[in-house]
Amino acid sequence: NLFKSSSLFILHAKNLFQFSKMDDAFLYFEKAIELEPDNLRNYHSYLFYLNYKTNLDFNYYLETAKKFEQQYLFLNKFEKYENNLQLIKKIKIGFVSYDFRDHALMYQIFNVIKELYENNDFVIYGYYTHSIEDDVTLKIKEYFHSWVNISQMNDTEATIRIRSDEVFILFDLGGYTSGNRIGIFIQRAAPNQISWAGYLNTTGLKNIDYIVTDLMVIKDNFKNNY
Repeated sequence: NLFKSSSLFILHAKNLFQFSKMDDAFLYFEKAIELEPDNLRNYHSYLFYLNYKTNLDFNYYLETAKKFEQQYLFLNKFEKYENNLQLIKKIKIGFVSYDFRDHALMYQIFNVIKELYENNDFVIYGYYTHSIEDDVTLKIKEYFHSWVNISQMNDTEATIRIRSDEVFILFDLGGYTSGNRIGIFIQRAAPNQISWAGYLNTTGLKNIDYIVTDLMVIKDNFKNNY
């Protein structure tokens, strides 16, 4: 039976969205999660598209993120993070992204990565979650002291790798967008985890410690929601 697959509901929801039938679309996202609660990507799609909901109930968004987090923890077994990092002169900073390629994100962050790389106080690590590399990928790779393609690793394998690199600050550049590896952050790959650039809302996850944003995205009277 084709309707045993929640992917049909997700596809229909996205199609409805294209025709601005948002309320109907959200119902199909919810049906997809109900039909296949173990498919965590359904939560990713739903949380991403909730950003477009008129008069979004922020508490509902956070509750949905919490449900996703709880389901992730239920389905994945992994070792808890132990902070055994030694004090070192250079701070290790890591970036996890699906978009180290010809993508709008690169216009935002390329020069920041370059500046950090050229600053002797830092060691820069890139963790690429896409299998395809293009000309932009080749350029940005030059500004990482260490580059690892983790697209073929599962979350636990990637988390172990990042922990072994002893990264002190880890940036998530994807949130709930396509190709994200938000599970790495749920597993706590680094002692300081930050959301930046690729996703403009909170992930609603307790292991994301900070968000880099501005007053155009988060108004002063909204800060308490973060």
